[in-house]
Amino acid sequence: MIDFLSQSGEKISGSSRMVLLYSALLSSSMYLLKALISSEWQDITNVLLAHSKVDEFTTTAFTALCVVINSLQSKLPDQHIDSRMRSNANDVYCLYHLCESSLQFLQSACKQMVFRERLVKNKDLCGEGVVLQLVQSTLKLAQCEDRYLTNVVYWLKSKVLSIMLLLCEAESTSFLEMASSTTQSKELVKTTIFEVLQVLKMMFAGDLEDHPRGHLQLNAMRLAEIFSGDSRFRTYIILHFTEEENVMDFDSISAAGQVLGLISKSHVQHSTWNNSQGSPTPYAYQRTSLLVKILADLSEEENARFVKDFLECLQTEASKLPGGAAERTAAASRNLCIYRFQNFLD
Repeated sequence: MIDFLSQSGEKISGSSRMVLLYSALLSSSMYLLKALISSEWQDITNVLLAHSKVDEFTTTAFTALCVVINSLQSKLPDQHIDSRMRSNANDVYCLYHLCESSLQFLQSACKQMVFRERLVKNKDLCGEGVVLQLVQSTLKLAQCEDRYLTNVVYWLKSKVLSIMLLLCEAESTSFLEMASSTTQSKELVKTTIFEVLQVLKMMFAGDLEDHPRGHLQLNAMRLAEIFSGDSRFRTYIILHFTEEENVMDFDSISAAGQVLGLISKSHVQHSTWNNSQGSPTPYAYQRTSLLVKILADLSEEENARFVKDFLECLQTEASKLPGGAAERTAAASRNLCIYRFQNFLD
């Protein structure tokens, strides 16, 4: 079914109901494996790995999910949800959550070490850019006026970056090496890095600790740290770079019933789209720690250039900051000057 869906993506464009049905079939097909095999992800991934066509399965699953993400891109500009559009809004909510559930299935599978080790060796998936295309398409999702959907978009972006982070943690094969094996694929990595840095640029302002954006920013910073540690992309990072986790309890039967119109929105159990949260980790500490790690990966010359550019930007933008920020700006400048002086002495 997933293979069929990956090959039928072009046929669903232009029809909202077809997009919704396509998304429901994809998500339900994935979670059917969980229903038939086990509730434990280790058991599920072991069964998948034992199958001769596991590489085809993962490639088609990522491809089909990319189709759904692209359909969301076309819908986002039109989503100005109010009371007059509540019926349509329910379909939109459903579509977003179906997409999130599919993404979460892949994320949960990638958390199993043996599974992600197999994935990074899949040339079609990693070497031909299927994973990177999914990451790029998800990060390009625009924001909409509906606050709830905005939060869902942040979780989608956070989850797709989490998948990329997990693949980068593979030990047997380097994901970045596989993903940049050709000149064309290396350029695709660079454009993905650019999208990650755009996320960071958008989010560095404001207090994100109690917001889904906070987790997204941390994942983006972790990836920036990984990229800055790779000599092939370190310079690109310098040129362009001036927790709890949301877990979804997905009920595929209720979701499918809503898509087919058999169950009304009011009768769908809250747990169908329920989000639970893991234990929090101090947000400010993680963000500061990751920034320090990124700086530590730079050469002496790159480090000096980064700090110089940052100080110039800080001084230029200081007058635009809200009241009470002057002292923090001055303190940051002093600390960076001390940091540069210590590096000079070393």
